[in-house]
Amino acid sequence: MKKSGVFDEERHLYLRKGHSETFQHILIKTLAYIYFWEDSREIKIEPNYRFKGYKPDLLKLIPSDIPRRLKKEVGLWVECKDVNIKKLQKLARSLPNSRIYWFNLTSYFRILLNDKKILQKIKQYDNLHLIGIALQKSDYNFLARDLGRKNIEWGIEKNENTLSIYTKHWNKTIEFQRW
Repeated sequence: MKKSGVFDEERHLYLRKGHSETFQHILIKTLAYIYFWEDSREIKIEPNYRFKGYKPDLLKLIPSDIPRRLKKEVGLWVECKDVNIKKLQKLARSLPNSRIYWFNLTSYFRILLNDKKILQKIKQYDNLHLIGIALQKSDYNFLARDLGRKNIEWGIEKNENTLSIYTKHWNKTIEFQRW
């Protein structure tokens, strides 16, 4: 990546919609993948991986810290859109050396975190991070519908906390907010 935040390489990301998956979920998953762009070559999308019955939206495995252990450990676990708080707590508790991220719309987190009990449940884990995607509902639906088209091409410029997505016809800027 160049210093200006403009990607100097071309990558193609192929997404397939699951039977019951919404384009809104795919959009959040795509934005989460872009958030970890520097790590993205090692990140698996919808991996065939289970931990205590849970499956991540994005996953990065890393070599174990224990010498001579062949099994890889979870370095990064990403959940997108709607997730049960108990699931996040269980993951954060069971994977203390992993980074657990939950991506959703900023407006959703604002409502959710008004509940002090939920806020305390989340704050007790240092390895659990919430990333809000600041998008107006109309832009969110527009981008999700655009993902539903065939063979779309988005240009992307990413800075530390912002992301610009553009085509020949439109440009959208998105802000990532850490909670």
